[in-house]
Amino acid sequence: MSIRKSITKKDSIYIWTRDRWCCRYCGRPVIFAPAMKQLEKISPAHGYYHAHWKRQHSPLLDEIGATVDHIQAVSNGGCNSIDNYNTSCWRCNLDKKDKPLENWGKIVESLPSSWDGLSSLFVRFYDDESADSTDRQWYRLLCNLGCHSERSEESACTVLK
Repeated sequence: MSIRKSITKKDSIYIWTRDRWCCRYCGRPVIFAPAMKQLEKISPAHGYYHAHWKRQHSPLLDEIGATVDHIQAVSNGGCNSIDNYNTSCWRCNLDKKDKPLENWGKIVESLPSSWDGLSSLFVRFYDDESADSTDRQWYRLLCNLGCHSERSEESACTVLK
């Protein structure tokens, strides 16, 4: 039996981008939590972000925060690989748990193409001086992987590196 491993930030960004920042179970767009953290810094006390994604403190993340889910749970014989990962909204991830896909539903195939989970907003408002080490890692990965190379935020990546 495999042991469940943490999914790297690099793999998470790859999965979210591959799945066009939409939940593969319900089809809803998902939100990049560090972007909501940036919004909370800009406009505090509006419920944009809470470290534990509690409904009373950050209702959007509680519903549609971006997560990566094992399609087949490791506890049910699934593996830790890109092919077994899906973008999932927080709500679907909590509801699905370790249920087999055939008992849960189907994979949504038709996804919008322009949604970015607010990751471009994160890059645009990123401030290295106030960023913690986790935000720095997210920022570098988004820029280095070219997730925003075709957008106007490209200059933000080069200026703030």
